[in-house]
Amino acid sequence: MVGYNSLLGNIAATSSLAWGAAGIIFAAGSIADSSFSPTTAQTFGLYVGILLFVGALCAFGTTALGRLQTPNVILNVLLMLVTIIGLPIARRHNLNSVSYTFGGFDNLTGWNN
Repeated sequence: MVGYNSLLGNIAATSSLAWGAAGIIFAAGSIADSSFSPTTAQTFGLYVGILLFVGALCAFGTTALGRLQTPNVILNVLLMLVTIIGLPIARRHNLNSVSYTFGGFDNLTGWNN
């Protein structure tokens, strides 16, 4: 059961990420050209293309992906540290108080609280 659930979870995750990527790519195209409105068939075609590309990359690009793994881990850790350390330093004069951070609320939506 665990194996089947893991397989179905991986299939669902990969499919949803590819569908989201197709939507984001076409959203960027719509922003760049306001007259562009992708059809469902175009979105599905890009989705299938992304799935095929990722499948081929995972099947045949294992050497390249293996070489990229260590630099990506190092880059992610460095960027995380820069964000955790650098953001408070850069914003040190405009930080919220502790009471506001853990108990404050500003409704900027126009909806009722």
